[in-house]
Amino acid sequence: MSTNKIDEVNVNEDVEYIKTEEVQLGKEVYRENEEVKIEEVQAIKEEYTENEEVKIEEVQVIKEENTEETLPAFIGIFLKPRQTMRKAVREPKMLMDIVISMIMQVMAFSLYVPVFIKYTTTMLEQQFQNMSPGEVEMFESMVINSSIIGQVIGLTVGAVAAWIISAIVIRLIVKILGGETTLKQFCSVVAKTLYIDAFFALISAIIIMITNDIMGANILSLGGLVANTTEQVMSSNMLLLAVASRFSIPIIWKYVVITIGVEEISGIGRKKSIIAAVILFTLVLIIGFGSAFITQIFTVINA
Repeated sequence: MSTNKIDEVNVNEDVEYIKTEEVQLGKEVYRENEEVKIEEVQAIKEEYTENEEVKIEEVQVIKEENTEETLPAFIGIFLKPRQTMRKAVREPKMLMDIVISMIMQVMAFSLYVPVFIKYTTTMLEQQFQNMSPGEVEMFESMVINSSIIGQVIGLTVGAVAAWIISAIVIRLIVKILGGETTLKQFCSVVAKTLYIDAFFALISAIIIMITNDIMGANILSLGGLVANTTEQVMSSNMLLLAVASRFSIPIIWKYVVITIGVEEISGIGRKKSIIAAVILFTLVLIIGFGSAFITQIFTVINA
């Protein structure tokens, strides 16, 4: 066989070998691509399954919320506070809550107006013993009328102002603690707690009517241990009374509900929600103490 033919045969064998290698390499690349595709499909399946599980859980939560018995806010705030707070977060509507609670507060005050007048008259007579009966009577009439108007304004305009300030402060506290939500939702949560104030205002009014003493409602708080009658108030420490009165059944329940609302609304957890409510309560306590301290100073000066 000639040398040229031998070379051609060798070349052909080399070409065949190269083709075989290329085919083998192609098969390996194909297998690798197939394996990658299988892994990608598997990952997509797992992600889809996880998303489906999340959707199923969300649907289940919505179903549970929809199947729960819905109570009016002024009842739910006592019987089902967490459900009421969830609804306040989902549906931040508050105008009706504010209007109803203010009406209840004014109704409560109207129940014990005669006792309020009697208390105010007694206080004025003790402070202005050197005035003539005619001057005292004229002064009493002016003070009583202005006091009644002041009480009504405080129970309406004052309540709205306190509601807005409380919502802003609690939102700021929650933001510092790492939570994030809207001011509207906090306003809705705090608005629901106004029913607690209004409900216990009615209870306090009934107690005042029964005891015929403006301080009779102190039995609902630790202030009752300091003074629960007008005579005892006259001789008691006003600073101690102001602080003790803040630890009452309605106030404690109000801050328990605020804690639940913060937990539902902010996502910061139960511990931080408790801390936020405690900080808010402490600030209110300091303000009350400061107000009582100023009153005490003026009382000492006038004496």
